[in-house]
Amino acid sequence: MSRRQSSVRDRAVVLLGAGHTHLHVLQQWRADAATGVRLTCVSDFETATYSGMLPGVLAGDYPASTMEIDLRPLCAAAGATLIVDPDAAVQ
Repeated sequence: MSRRQSSVRDRAVVLLGAGHTHLHVLQQWRADAATGVRLTCVSDFETATYSGMLPGVLAGDYPASTMEIDLRPLCAAAGATLIVDPDAAVQ
């Protein structure tokens, strides 16, 4: 089958890094995944940090752990594969 003739089941979306936009994609994918498309998230860490919580953490309103998003259950819930590789730093 040529590249032009490939079916949708042969498609993949790869998210390099786990920034705010990619976390939003994972959340939306969970609600409405594209049929026949594989989703993979590559991150150099198992957790992402939500910087929007930083002011509250610095003010002492929240513990620092509230800024941490565990990528494993997020990816699992979205049906995505998570690849954690410290050498895969996205610059």
